[in-house]
Amino acid sequence: MWLVPMLLLLHGVLACGASAKQINHGLSNERPNKASVPQVQNNGLFVENPLSYYLGDDVVRNLKFVHAHMDISIPVPQLATVQEATINLNQTPSAALDDQSVEAIYLNGQVVAQFSLKGQEGTFSQNITLPGKLFRAGYNILRLEVNQHYTKVCEYPMAPQLWTQVDTAGSSVKIRFAPKTWVPLLAGLDNLFDKTSFSAQPVVSIFYGQQVQAGSLDALALAAQGAALRYQYLPVRMDAKAISASHLEQWLTQTGAGGSAVSLWVGTAKSLSLLWQGLHIPAPKGAWMGTYVWPNHPHHYVVILSGDTQEQVRQTAKVFAQPRIVLPSVSQAQITGLQMPDRQKVAQPITSRIFDHSAFSLLATGFHTTSLKGYAPPPAGLRIWNGGWDRKAQLHLHLAYAAGMATQSALNVLVNGILQGSIPLNQPTGGRYSNYTVTIPPTIMHSGWNTVSLQPIFVPVSNGGECKPFFMGNLWVTIYDDSTFDWEGDGVTTQQPDLATLAADGYPYTKKSLGEDMHVQVPDLQPATLSAALTLMGKIAQVGQRPYLMARLVARTTPALDTGIFVAPWANIPPEWRHHLQVTANHIEESFPVGRSAQDFSGILSIIHPQATGASVVRGQMSLNADLGSLAFATTWEQGGHPLTLFTAATAETLSHGMDSLVDYGPWSQLKGTLAWWTPGGKKVTSLGLDEEPFRNYGLHGGLYLWVSRHPWFSLLGIAMIGLLFVLATRLALRAYSRKHHSKEF
Repeated sequence: MWLVPMLLLLHGVLACGASAKQINHGLSNERPNKASVPQVQNNGLFVENPLSYYLGDDVVRNLKFVHAHMDISIPVPQLATVQEATINLNQTPSAALDDQSVEAIYLNGQVVAQFSLKGQEGTFSQNITLPGKLFRAGYNILRLEVNQHYTKVCEYPMAPQLWTQVDTAGSSVKIRFAPKTWVPLLAGLDNLFDKTSFSAQPVVSIFYGQQVQAGSLDALALAAQGAALRYQYLPVRMDAKAISASHLEQWLTQTGAGGSAVSLWVGTAKSLSLLWQGLHIPAPKGAWMGTYVWPNHPHHYVVILSGDTQEQVRQTAKVFAQPRIVLPSVSQAQITGLQMPDRQKVAQPITSRIFDHSAFSLLATGFHTTSLKGYAPPPAGLRIWNGGWDRKAQLHLHLAYAAGMATQSALNVLVNGILQGSIPLNQPTGGRYSNYTVTIPPTIMHSGWNTVSLQPIFVPVSNGGECKPFFMGNLWVTIYDDSTFDWEGDGVTTQQPDLATLAADGYPYTKKSLGEDMHVQVPDLQPATLSAALTLMGKIAQVGQRPYLMARLVARTTPALDTGIFVAPWANIPPEWRHHLQVTANHIEESFPVGRSAQDFSGILSIIHPQATGASVVRGQMSLNADLGSLAFATTWEQGGHPLTLFTAATAETLSHGMDSLVDYGPWSQLKGTLAWWTPGGKKVTSLGLDEEPFRNYGLHGGLYLWVSRHPWFSLLGIAMIGLLFVLATRLALRAYSRKHHSKEF
């Protein structure tokens, strides 16, 4: 019986070592930060990024077969004009390519360069000038298109020697641009908060009055959500500061990634007196919003949300928080009324918590009816939340496929990268499946998020081999969103929230449509702490794809009973929460509920169904020794049936920097489990959660059951070894007894 504990101990040691190594080195395939802020030169503004920056990873792209292309989306802000751009390509074409093989470079559909791929047996660089006049504001498509051949007769179009590799990390685009002079209007706020920013993480400066009250805090939260939603998916850093001459001067010296800078001013007309003086305009009356250019600073813009009372400020911010409201083409407007729909008629948010039991349509996961067509199309995918262990499931697919494909065509269903079923698409006249069932065993569905990939294998009627005419065929399959996913049996479910649902669904714990039960609390109004909270609220609104108009942002040292998210430095963690996150100089301990249990007479914890009566909560503990002063933390637990989430770090400044890093592309998607920590400025988030808990928290009895259910062959091997040891021990004991008994007879 010593074998399993020893293996667990070894696994824990290796896991801790791997985690520490990951914290230091980060991930190599995350979006690079290089040149996210433009470099100011004497002859203009420059921004230079590798192709991997625009593609989201640094994976080498392989352009295969006779004809292939790769599209790169390059954003240009609305308030910038591209003067010239240069692309440096590092590529390696196949040595088998002949003189018919060429590559063409397109910018927004127009050819800007073309060159031969023949005779290149290694990596070669190509510098290409992209005319500035071909760029437009918004997204520009840069296409690399290859036409590859190895012979002039009887060519197989999908021969393996037809390829060209593109080094996305080693290739780069350099853009020289100039900022536009623009008259800001309320109807053009999207131009100020522009998702096509040159920067990977734009900064929004938020100024507020010295005396911040509850209404002003709610208005700041709405302003942060409105700015983030206009940026859509682009990570945004909120820089909140009290109004002062020094802070204003500091902002006026800043330059954004598009050569301009924008700031939000939120407060009563009286608290914004410095603003009216700087703009040389009288203080407006009533709920009012406006946008101006700062005098003598043609590329510094201000957006003002003000009112005579705190409630008017909140009402103005509520208008700004909803990008779908069409504002007039004027620079200023007084808000005389805002009529919201009946809350009972607004659709409730779809959250991942409802997926814990029974069946649900794929539409509920965000999957929409999808058609896959052409040779080797990318697979369709979806994510399924599993809030427990040892759960069997079934996927019921509704799909239709076109006529004219070869009988070898199929749709493969993979769960977490493992093939679970292959659906034949073999009828010459096409066909339809209304309820094709794929069973997923419990050993495949792990805790947390699971990926389901629907990969089409389309075989054309003729592939052009042996000098036959090449015909792609009618390659087409449609997967409908009324397909369903069904959990089978009870399994073991958890009774706790998880950071992964926060990262994937925004705020999944709100039970109401407008976020009335979403409360974010800070212990004080230090600029760093407040900036961290506003940055988080902006990210949550982006992920939820909607503003939480009734969400509350409060400043109070002691968390209220309805607090959902607490953003605070270590020193401000409430004493009653210490048993969830114990922090000292170089040591941290976390205790968290992981499921329901019952105590048997032997004192060993055993798993029972979570809905059983009389069950008590099992708590696990984790200890970590590290230099905690340089890390930021997030942890979540359930208290009195109410999910609570804590974001903390050693100081307010570390917390603010850590939040800026967390909301970026890579780190936010890694957020999961009951405890997560990361280095501010890094790209790696280390988590502890459901996957690590069965052994650590359920003891030998429950943990062994879960391990055996997931590793039956190793379990049989272990039983066989134990049986062999028992037989050997018995034989030795009998032999010793026989010798002893025999010696007594003589």
